[in-house]
Amino acid sequence: MKAIDLIAKAKTSILLNNPFYANIIMRIPFIENKECPTLQTDSTKIEYNPLLIEASSVQEIRFYCYHEAFHIIFLHHLRRGIKNPDLYNKAADYVINSILKEMADNYNNKKYAISVPDWVLYDARFKGMYVEEVYKILLDENPQQNKPQQGNNQQGSGQSSGNSKGDSGGESPYEKAKRTGRFDEVKDLKNKEGKAASESEKKENEQQWKGIIQQSHAAAKRAGKVPLGIDRIIEELFEPQIDWRSVLSQYLTTKVYNDYTWLKRNLNYVFADIYMPKLESEQVGNILIWMDTSGSVGKKEMEILATEVQGILSSFNVELSVGYFDSNAYEPETIEANDYPLKLHPKGGGGTDFDAPVRYVIDNYLEPECVIILTDGYCSSFYKEEPSFPVLWVVYGKKEFNPPYGEVMFIKEF
Repeated sequence: MKAIDLIAKAKTSILLNNPFYANIIMRIPFIENKECPTLQTDSTKIEYNPLLIEASSVQEIRFYCYHEAFHIIFLHHLRRGIKNPDLYNKAADYVINSILKEMADNYNNKKYAISVPDWVLYDARFKGMYVEEVYKILLDENPQQNKPQQGNNQQGSGQSSGNSKGDSGGESPYEKAKRTGRFDEVKDLKNKEGKAASESEKKENEQQWKGIIQQSHAAAKRAGKVPLGIDRIIEELFEPQIDWRSVLSQYLTTKVYNDYTWLKRNLNYVFADIYMPKLESEQVGNILIWMDTSGSVGKKEMEILATEVQGILSSFNVELSVGYFDSNAYEPETIEANDYPLKLHPKGGGGTDFDAPVRYVIDNYLEPECVIILTDGYCSSFYKEEPSFPVLWVVYGKKEFNPPYGEVMFIKEF
C-alpha cells in the first residue's frame, strides 16, 4: 500500500473515534517529500518521507498523527525562540510521548486504542512537565549543546536528509527512527515566501490555531468524546493573562513610597476637610533588577521589563540598576531616566544559581529598596537565608515556582 493510502487509513480511524484530534489533523495537508528525513511540520503542513510511512504499521502511523497534532496544540512551532533546535525537538518529543503514553494506558476502546511504539523517546521523569522544563534538564545534562540559535535550522533534529538510505551505514528512515527514537521534527513557522515568520504572522498563526483547538474541543464535548487530559490542556492554553504592568507598578509604588510627611497634604481627604499626611519617599533609593541569562528569557524580554520599570520609576526619586546572572552574578549597570530606547548588555549564559544575585547584594553591602529577579524559574538553588530586602520574582513562561522567600509574579508572554 502506498504511503498516502496508509496515512488516509490512519486518519480515518482517528476521525471515527477521536473528533478532537481529527478536527486538527484533517486541516493540515500531508505532503510527500523524499528529501524530508522522516516527518516534519511547521503547522501549515506535515511533510513525510514515503519510505518511513511505508515501513510503518497503521498503528505507528496513527501515533505519528497524534504526535504531530500535539506539536500544534502546544504551539511548539512558535515557542523555540533561541533554544538549540535539536535539544528543543527532543524535549518536545519527551513531553508529547509522555502524554500519549498516559492516554494509551487509560484508553477503553481497544479497536482504536492509541499504541505508543516501544522505540520512541520516553522517560517517566518528564511526565507532566512543560517543554521548557524538560529542555532545561536536557541542557544541564548536555552542556555542550548550550548554543542558542536564531531562525530555522533545517537539520535541527540531527536527522540526515535524503530520499532513501540516509548517511548512517545505509539505514532506511524507519530503521534510523527506531534506532534513535526520533521520527519527526517541529520546524519554526515560515511565511508563504519561505522566510522566517514575522511577529505579526506568528500572532496570526497562533490565534488561528487557538480558534481551531477551541472548536475541536467544543465538538468533542458535544460528541461526549473529550480525550483524557485535554480539558486541563485547553484550560492552560486559554487562561486569562494578568496585566503584569499594572501589578508591577502597584508593587514598586508600595516599595518606593516608604514614609509619611506632614509637610504635604493627602488630597484623598480634602473632601472631608481633614488634613492628613501624604505617603512619599524623601530619600534616594535604588531598585535593582537581576536578569537570568541562562534560560529562555531573551534580550527582548529583558529590555521590555527594564523599560517598564524605568518608566514607572521616572516620577520617583529612585535609581535603577540592572545586573545579570547565571551561576555567577555580574556587576550591575546604572540605567538613567533618559536612556531611551533602552539597550541592555547581557552577560553570562551558563547554568542558573539563585544564590548568586542575592549573595552579590549582601557581599557588596548594597541596600536596594527592592530586588526584582527576571527568570524562567528553572533552578532550585537559593540563598540559604531570607534577605533583609524585598524580592520580587518575575517568572517568564513557567507556571509553578515556589521560592523560599519573596513574592512571585508569573508572566506567560510580554
